[in-house]
Parts: sequence; C-alpha cells; structure tokens
Amino acid sequence: QTNSVVVVPTIPSIPLPFGLWLNSPQMQHGVASLFLGSQTALNASANQAGYQGTLPADFLLTGHSAGGGLATIAASDYLTALGANTANNHLRGVVM
Repeated sequence: QTNSVVVVPTIPSIPLPFGLWLNSPQMQHGVASLFLGSQTALNASANQAGYQGTLPADFLLTGHSAGGGLATIAASDYLTALGANTANNHLRGVVM
C-alpha cells in the first residue's frame, strides 16, 4: 500500500471535431492547471468518486506513449506557471 490516489482519464488520441485531444496545447495546459493553487477541481472530482478529505498536494505525472508526452509537457507547463515560486512546487516526478 502506497496510500496513493491514482487518476486514469480516457482522452482521445486523435483530434476530433470541436474537442480536445491528448496532444492539444489546451489539454496540456489544462492538465498543468489542475495542480496549481488549491486544486479545487481535482478535490471536487475525487469527492464525487468517493474519496473523503483533501487530496495530498504532492503528485507525480505519468503516461505511456502519447500519454508520456502529455505528462512531460504538462509538467513543463506546471513549472512554467509556478515561475520563481518554487516553494509551491509539489511535482515530485514524471514517469514515462
């Protein structure tokens, strides 16, 4: 037991009309923004899924194939958004 919370979304890997897809910049920025600040959207989603309490602030991003690309770019976007505010960096790693 690692006391981990694992989120596994299903995201289209090809561009669909009027939709976001795995390699779209909007998806990459969106994933990064989920981990900024108080993580309101992530906590609301976890509570709807039955998780009780507040999610831990520290996190890892991981993915396979195109998902690995999404994880690395989202991590980069997250760090870029933090800027010089490294005290609030809760990203612990990226696994591809």
